[in-house]
Amino acid sequence: MNIWIVIGVIALMLLGSAVQARAKARARDRRFAACRAVADRHGLEFTIVQGSRGAAQQMRLTDPARGLTLTVTPDRDTRRTDGGLTSLHLQTPAFVGGLAIYAEAPHPDLARATATFAGLFDNDLSRKVIGQMLDKDLADRLGGLQAFPATDAPTLAILADADPARWFDAAAIARAIDAAPRARRGTSLLLVLLTTGGMELRLLRALMDPDALDGFLTQGLSLQEALPAR
Repeated sequence: MNIWIVIGVIALMLLGSAVQARAKARARDRRFAACRAVADRHGLEFTIVQGSRGAAQQMRLTDPARGLTLTVTPDRDTRRTDGGLTSLHLQTPAFVGGLAIYAEAPHPDLARATATFAGLFDNDLSRKVIGQMLDKDLADRLGGLQAFPATDAPTLAILADADPARWFDAAAIARAIDAAPRARRGTSLLLVLLTTGGMELRLLRALMDPDALDGFLTQGLSLQEALPAR
């Protein structure tokens, strides 16, 4: 093959890669701009955190006065569009009992039938979700948690240091989990955690779409207003 043809093909490939990279960068910037507009509507500060080389960028929407931090961390694998993590931390309400984790049970009878954590999350998907959604300091406490029934919300699985029913409305939490974005197979991607430091909603998906991000933030604030309800 003529050397000039080879050079021409290589040049076209490099040009195509550059054009594609620029298009991705522009699309990313548009998403960031749209998400910044969401922050502005809610009176939040918007920052982009750049991690170490090769790490995904992270968006943060914060209001220190209200104790609110919304963090969106895309998946490190840029080929994935449904990975990553979105976490909303609110300073209130807090759980004086220590730690309570609310998740959707794989089927309605599981929360009542299971008495231990090992049985409650004895499937690959649950282990994956729990492992990715909990920080190490929280994950280390899982072995000491107990399963509690959710009489007002039979679709929920509840793990806690002490029964949180006297403080929090499980039905309100169940509605929030049911309304959150789901995996393609319909599995819930949301955990609601109540700790001594406040409430956190953790969604196993990076919400880069501004409407979805706005909806998640609004949902979290609505749940905050509903708790504690008893």
